[in-house]
Amino acid sequence: MSEALLEEFMRGILSILMLAFLFYIVKNSTLLSSKRIHAYLIGVVLTMLAILCENLALWAEQQSPQWRWVNVLSNLVGFGISPAIPLLIALVYDEKLLGKPWLLWPVLGVNALLFLTTPWTGWMFSISRNNEYSRGPLFLLYVAACAYGLGLFIVANDKQAKRMQRGEQVCLALMFAIVVLGLCVQIIVPQAHTSWYCVTLALIMYYCFLREVQSKYDPLTQTLNRAAYEKALLKMEKRVGGTIVMLDLDEFKSVNDQSGHQAGDECLRSAAQIICDSFSRLGNCYRVGGDEFCVLSTRCDQNALEAAERAMMEKVRLARREYAFFPYISYGSCIYHGVGDIQQAINKADQNMYFFKKRNGTQKQNSSCEETQPESLRGIR
Repeated sequence: MSEALLEEFMRGILSILMLAFLFYIVKNSTLLSSKRIHAYLIGVVLTMLAILCENLALWAEQQSPQWRWVNVLSNLVGFGISPAIPLLIALVYDEKLLGKPWLLWPVLGVNALLFLTTPWTGWMFSISRNNEYSRGPLFLLYVAACAYGLGLFIVANDKQAKRMQRGEQVCLALMFAIVVLGLCVQIIVPQAHTSWYCVTLALIMYYCFLREVQSKYDPLTQTLNRAAYEKALLKMEKRVGGTIVMLDLDEFKSVNDQSGHQAGDECLRSAAQIICDSFSRLGNCYRVGGDEFCVLSTRCDQNALEAAERAMMEKVRLARREYAFFPYISYGSCIYHGVGDIQQAINKADQNMYFFKKRNGTQKQNSSCEETQPESLRGIR
């Protein structure tokens, strides 16, 4: 065995050991649903198998022609399973892909065709009688199938990424870049064998990323949680000025009592969506209590604040038109200037919210008020 092949084997063994450790962690995780755990585990196992096949193919290629069948079989299995890996990881974020087979068939169908015909046609690759590997005329079609699967993975994360903070979006983009870079290097330099090691690294990073996201986001509303809120306050204390918006769902307990906790959870999710969408250009939304939310922003833009508040109340009005039990959202805001003034601003925004709630409580609103709701339910600063 040559020194180069031995080094390749050692890298493959280390990658498989790391993936085996990742398999154990994911299997015992409470982070994901059972379906998503199964998708992740299958993706990890297929990656281990692909690395093993690649190393077997490298070994067989250096042997006599009687080992040609090992070379053929290893490449066939490796090529056959690789496009399915990004699809499985995409399912970790978007289980709805299972209900959209027309999105999956471009990958699975094309690759199945190449997989079943390559031993006779050599479309994907060919192994000569002297046991030498070469790429087939349709190899780029296989690359396109892999790229399409990776694209679905990116799309599956896109909606979630829009809710993330900029630093998290950058981390997600870097993980995509690592996989794409490894794939491109191996396409350009076939002897490099970088793709599966980059996939291994990305799988490990991706799970660490999911753990980090879990620690910062509320599982019900998908807004940032209380721990993230406390951390953000510490950062904002060092900045000069900002905007605080405190929000609360009016008479939310009655929704649970009259319509059930499932309806209450749905109201919380919908209200969080409305708040996030309305204030997305201003700052980040946090769930700080049961039905209490807060928006923190480093901007001091009165016009942007008022536009976000109007947008939120219009969305609430539309939601109530569809669901009569949907609660109003009380809010109070405060724009402050100066380092260290954030606690006073929070207290002021909180006072404004409760004054707003007292003045415009749902129990006092009637049909005439509802017609002018966006104007009459203005926040107090």
